[in-house]
Amino acid sequence: MSVDAARRNERGKTKNDKTRLREKELSEMCSRILSSIDVIARVVSCGEKAGEKFRVYDPPYVLEMDRDKIVLKEENSGRASEDVAILTPEGIVFCRSDEDLKVLECWCKALTSMSFKRFVVKQQKR
Repeated sequence: MSVDAARRNERGKTKNDKTRLREKELSEMCSRILSSIDVIARVVSCGEKAGEKFRVYDPPYVLEMDRDKIVLKEENSGRASEDVAILTPEGIVFCRSDEDLKVLECWCKALTSMSFKRFVVKQQKR
């Protein structure tokens, strides 16, 4: 194998490793979020709880959390919303594009961040 081919092969492995690491991190965040839906529902003002589901509105997206998955939907004016990304504690089930995955990842990071946890604690003390 040539040196160039070996470098390309190594870059491919690194990219796959990064993708696997990103998916593992998202899975872990998903587990933490799903285990605390009730707390999140009490403090997130841009959402609503309906039965077992909690929806967060972030136009044009809606983040829908259930007991076993997080679904990012895109609201289309006049049409039914479309699933653009689905995340479970086992990993990414579906993702339409990297942009949609980035939106989902941002929400997961926000809902599991230390500043959000401190905000929740302050709200509960009141």
